[in-house]
Amino acid sequence: RHAMDVAPPLTALDDSTLIRQRREMRAALEKLPPKSDAARSLTKQYDALTEEFGRRVAWAVDMLLVDPEALGNDALETDLYLLREKLREQAGS
Repeated sequence: RHAMDVAPPLTALDDSTLIRQRREMRAALEKLPPKSDAARSLTKQYDALTEEFGRRVAWAVDMLLVDPEALGNDALETDLYLLREKLREQAGS
């Protein structure tokens, strides 16, 4: 590969690109024979995208749970407080 062909790290992708690429890979995987070399290779890439997606979701949830009032939405704020308390109860069990 040439230096210009190197894909950026997953952490450099914006959220919409990450979601789009993950959706496109899932669609491509559904068309491939499951045990083919192409499917194995694409599965590794898909798993990496899924891991990055999960990392971002966890970060967003953490941020929301730290300061639910920052949303400026009373209904969501209440739900986040309830979720935070439920998670704390489960952690204490």
